[in-house]
Amino acid sequence: MPARPKGKGKSAPTQIETEVPLAVTFERYAGWLALVLVLVATIRIVATYSMLNHTHDEPAHVAAGMEWLEKRAYQFEHQHPPLTRVVAALLPRLDGGHLWGREGMWNEGVAILYRSGGYERTLTLARAGNLVFFWVGCAVVYVWARRYFGPLPGACALLLFTLIPAVLGHAGLATTDMGLAAMVGAALLMTLVLLEKPTVWMGVLWGTCIGLGVVSKFSFLPFYPSCLAAGVVFHFWRTRKEGLGPPGKLVVPVLAGLGVAFLLIWAMYRFSYGPTPYGFPLPFPELFSGIEQVRNHNRAGHPAYLLGQNSSDGFWYYYPVALMVKTPLAFLGLAGMGLVAAWRSGRFHSLMPLAFSCGLLAFAVTSQINIGIRHVLPLYLMLAVLAGWGLARALKEESLWVKRLAMGLLLWLGIASVWIHPDYIAYFNELTGDAPEEVLVDSDLDWGQDVKRAGKYLKSAGAQWVAYQPFVLAYDEEVHGFPPIVAFDPVNPTPGWNLVSTTVWKALRFGQKPATPLFADRLKPRQRVGRGMLLFYIPIPPGTRPQFEVR
Repeated sequence: MPARPKGKGKSAPTQIETEVPLAVTFERYAGWLALVLVLVATIRIVATYSMLNHTHDEPAHVAAGMEWLEKRAYQFEHQHPPLTRVVAALLPRLDGGHLWGREGMWNEGVAILYRSGGYERTLTLARAGNLVFFWVGCAVVYVWARRYFGPLPGACALLLFTLIPAVLGHAGLATTDMGLAAMVGAALLMTLVLLEKPTVWMGVLWGTCIGLGVVSKFSFLPFYPSCLAAGVVFHFWRTRKEGLGPPGKLVVPVLAGLGVAFLLIWAMYRFSYGPTPYGFPLPFPELFSGIEQVRNHNRAGHPAYLLGQNSSDGFWYYYPVALMVKTPLAFLGLAGMGLVAAWRSGRFHSLMPLAFSCGLLAFAVTSQINIGIRHVLPLYLMLAVLAGWGLARALKEESLWVKRLAMGLLLWLGIASVWIHPDYIAYFNELTGDAPEEVLVDSDLDWGQDVKRAGKYLKSAGAQWVAYQPFVLAYDEEVHGFPPIVAFDPVNPTPGWNLVSTTVWKALRFGQKPATPLFADRLKPRQRVGRGMLLFYIPIPPGTRPQFEVR
C-alpha cells in the first residue's frame, strides 16, 4: 500500500474512519427521535378529530365524567371507573360545558357535545384529554425497550407503536381503552423495575400505576395478574434465575405501593363509603358495584359478530382472529423477528413482553363480551417492544437480506398506516379483502364514526330523504346535513336512498330474527361511506310517489 503522506498535525480520516452506520446514528439521537415520533403521531391523531363524528360510547363517557366534575358524584353508571371519563370531560368542563338534565348518560352526553360551546369544539376538547394516555403509552414503550435492550430498540419500538392504526384510532377518541392500555403497560414495566430495585420509592411508583390502572378500566383487574402469572410460568419454565431478587426485600415496597394505590382509588371515588353488593359497607362501594355489573354483563353476554356468525356468548377465538386481521401484517412480521430473538436469548427481560402478551390473551379468550380489538389494546405495547427489538437487531445484522427484509417490513407498515388515515379504528389488513364487514364490525369497523361523512355524501347527491336506522345518538338532520330521515324497512328497502350501518346490519340484524331475509344481504350497495357505512339506492318508479311517514 502507498505510504501515508507526511505532514504536520493529524492526517485526514479515511472513508472507513468517517463512515457512521445508520443504526449508530439512530442510537446516538434516540431520545430526540422519540420526541419527534410522538409529536408526529399526535398531529396525526388530532387531524382526525374534525373528520370523524362521535362514536357510540363517547357521549356516555363524557356525561359520566361531567357528573363527577360538576355534581361531585358518580351515579350514571358504575360499570366503568371514573379516571378516563373525568379526563374526557375535564376540558369541556373548563370550557363552560355542563350537564343539561337529560335522562340517561347517553342523552346527557349528546346534549353536552352538541350544546356546550358547539359540537366540533366540544368533541375536540373531549378527545384531546385522551392524548395524555397516549403519551404515557409511548413513554412506557420507549423506556421499556430502551432500558432492557438499548437506545436503538427503544426508538424502533416507539416508531412501530406510533404506526399501529388501532393505537392511533383509539387514542383519538374520548373513550377508556387507551387509558387501560397505558396503565397496564406502566404497571407491568414498574413491576420489572421493582424486582430490580425493591426500594420504597419504586414501590410508591408501582402503587401509583396500580391505582391509576384500577380506576382507568376494570379490565385492568384481571389483565395485570394474568400477565404476571404468565411471566412467572415463563421464567421458571426456562429455568432462568436472572431478574428475581430476594422476596423479603419486596415486602415493605409492595406494602407502601398498595397503600398508595388504595388512596388513589379512594380519592377517585371521592372518599365514598357505603353498602356494597357483598352485604357490608366498604370504602369506594361504587367500585365493587361496578365489578359486579361487569361480571353480570359478561355472564349475560353481548351481541357479537365474527366471520359471518352471530352469538350472544362470544367466541373463544374472537381476539386471536381480530389480532390477525386488525394488525398490519408488516408489524406482525417484525414482532415475529423479535419473538425469535427473545426465545433464543432466553433471558428474563427478553421473555417478559412475550410472556405478558400470552397471559393477557389467555384471559381475553374467556371473555363473552366480544366487541372490538380495543379491549386488548395493551397487547400492542408489549408487541411493540418485541417488534422494536427485532427491528433493531435486524438493522445491526451483517446479513444484507435480513436488513432488507426488516426495512421492507417497516416501509410496508408506514405506507399502510398513512394510507388508512383518518380511518384508523376501521383498519383491516390485506387478509380481509374489500368486505371487512364479513369478518368483524362494531368498534372494529363501524362505531358510528362515519355519520358526518354520510351526511356530506347525501347532500352532494341531492337526496330528498334517506331511510336510516341509526347506531349512535346524533343530531343527524340539524347538524350533520342529513335530508329528512324516513322509516327504515330492513326487508323491503324504501325507494330512494337507504343508509346502512354495518354494525346494525351484521351484529344486530336490524333487530330482526336471525332467519329474517334482509335486503342488505342480497343487494349490492351503491356507495361505501367512510369504511363502515353503506348506501343503497332503490330507483323510484316514474310517475309514482313513495308512501311513507317522515320519522
